[in-house]
Amino acid sequence: MANETTLLTARLHLSAFAPDDAEDVFAYASLDEASRYMTFESHASLADSERFIERVSSAPDTQFDWAVREQGDDTVRGAIELTVRSPAEAEVHYALHPSLWGRGFATEGLRAVLNWAFRTYEDLERIVAPIVDVNERSVRVVEKSAMSFRSDYVEHWPKHGRDLRMVVWGVDRETWAAQEWATEDHRTESLR
Repeated sequence: MANETTLLTARLHLSAFAPDDAEDVFAYASLDEASRYMTFESHASLADSERFIERVSSAPDTQFDWAVREQGDDTVRGAIELTVRSPAEAEVHYALHPSLWGRGFATEGLRAVLNWAFRTYEDLERIVAPIVDVNERSVRVVEKSAMSFRSDYVEHWPKHGRDLRMVVWGVDRETWAAQEWATEDHRTESLR
């Protein structure tokens, strides 16, 4: 079931992917720079991006995938995914086109998703984000979103042909609720 929740921030519009978003997805997912620290291989063809959209459009009802667009622009510039792993825990991942890096867009989108998740799932205790330890940009995003170090582990990444250290960052409900930005309501509609 596709995510039907739309979130708006000051600069972003987060909504479900549509089949005609494939070219936009390919524009960022085909860049090695954008997928370097992601589990997926860089998209080699438009067909890879079409398969991605098909996969997220038929995701289980515990997985929410948002296409990231700038307000007033229909071009998809990235994705944010939240998966509810258990009643107490969810996991978040994100990828953005490099043209948005360093401008606060990832933090803005992540905070909107955190706000939505903690408000939607009343039993949710924490949200985690596993990040490759050398992905400094992503570490800054989660730190600005009140996440802190939880644990680490080593995982073999076939696309790199080696083991990588993964650091799990997380925010619990109490820490999230204490943030000034936690009071912002970004939801515009939900068919959940």
